Amino acid sequence: MASPRVCLIIPPPDHLYEVRTADGARIYIGRSVHPEIRAKRHQERWPGSSFRILVVGNHAYIADLERAFIARLKRAGVLLANVAPGGDHPPSGLGRPWTPEKRAKLEAIMRSPEYKAKMSAALKGRAKPAGHGAKVSAANIGKPKSPEHRATLSEARKGKPGHPHTIESRQKIAAANRRRVYSQEMRAKISAANARTREYRSALFRGRTFSADTRAKMSASARNRWNKTEQEARNP
Repeated sequence: MASPRVCLIIPPPDHLYEVRTADGARIYIGRSVHPEIRAKRHQERWPGSSFRILVVGNHAYIADLERAFIARLKRAGVLLANVAPGGDHPPSGLGRPWTPEKRAKLEAIMRSPEYKAKMSAALKGRAKPAGHGAKVSAANIGKPKSPEHRATLSEARKGKPGHPHTIESRQKIAAANRRRVYSQEMRAKISAANARTREYRSALFRGRTFSADTRAKMSASARNRWNKTEQEARNP
């Protein structure tokens, strides 16, 4: 009887490597079983950077060595691009809480005009998948807002006039709406929506008594809206 064959699966060796930026200001310590692929990725992130393999060994040894290298260089005051401590750390920073200072710094960056301009340029022309708007609308329909959420929204909108249209913009919108032809189905939907709005406003003010001063203000506001509408109709 032939003796059984024993197959040994030897894992590929791990590589501890160093990346230096072109100006030599920053160093990154990493490890990989495929250093050629990793070198290309680092070159895409830091063009002109140098890639050097430091040590080759088994996984556990290289993981411990990576952690020791990073800790030693940080104690020496070297500017590292590493965020994680190295070794078998949680991926993508999982489990590492952010400090209040880091949160404030990130919030300031995301609110800066430069960041908003970059995000706007990156998203321009990017088409959303079919049905995206319907999914978002369906997810938000019927979702009640808590009193705290409503108070937060109200406070955030105070003092912000929004984006009022110019006279030219109003005239263009009015001219485009006059040329628009609605189908019978769309007319029925608009009529039903207007009926619901009237019913809501009627129920909102039903039984309420307004002072003479409030009635005068409401009347003046309605007259101003009517006069503005007439003026825009005369000057299309």
